[in-house]
Amino acid sequence: MSQKQDVYETMRDRIIYVQYEPGMLIDEKEICRELGISRTPLREALLRLKEQGLVTVYPRFGSYVSEINVLDLRDLFIVKKNLDGLASELAATRMPDSALEHLTRLVDEIEPSRDNGDFKRLVAIDQQFHEAIHDSTFNKPLNDLLEVIRYRCRRGWFYFMDRIPGLQGAAVHNLAEVLVAFEKKDSAEARRAMEIHVSCFIDAFSKLLER
Repeated sequence: MSQKQDVYETMRDRIIYVQYEPGMLIDEKEICRELGISRTPLREALLRLKEQGLVTVYPRFGSYVSEINVLDLRDLFIVKKNLDGLASELAATRMPDSALEHLTRLVDEIEPSRDNGDFKRLVAIDQQFHEAIHDSTFNKPLNDLLEVIRYRCRRGWFYFMDRIPGLQGAAVHNLAEVLVAFEKKDSAEARRAMEIHVSCFIDAFSKLLER
């Protein structure tokens, strides 16, 4: 992995997993010192994170971790429901055996991770499950659209995980049913099961807006 990609992934994951809180000023000098890098790879990473909606840049004031807006987050998951549903529909008949085996291993990890209270692992399982499906569509335009919203959705889920009852299990709800649809190569059922899965997030954020 290149230094540029490594710096980007480090910063991205610190934001997604809320090591860097929403609204936090990003201390470029301190991060460069910590990571032993120059300003160039960090600023390239921040530009990329800005494009993904994870960083907000104020000229002359600096770069800040973007705030989380619940209404925007709910709407992002509405978009995600439709895009992920389409991805599942396409992948159902295109998925290589190796990807299907990978999904099976991920589903097998759900219960042990939930029993151990390893919620960061549950987020990772959900992430890898979706990415395997996206890759199996062999549809670059669709994947590009999903890339735009992927990390904002993931950060929102992790941020509210302990703040909304039932959200901890939403990431892995219905994934076993999605897997069954892929095993049967049933495109319609794969789309339906995936849309049910993503709807859990929409419902959770909608209830938060109603408070």
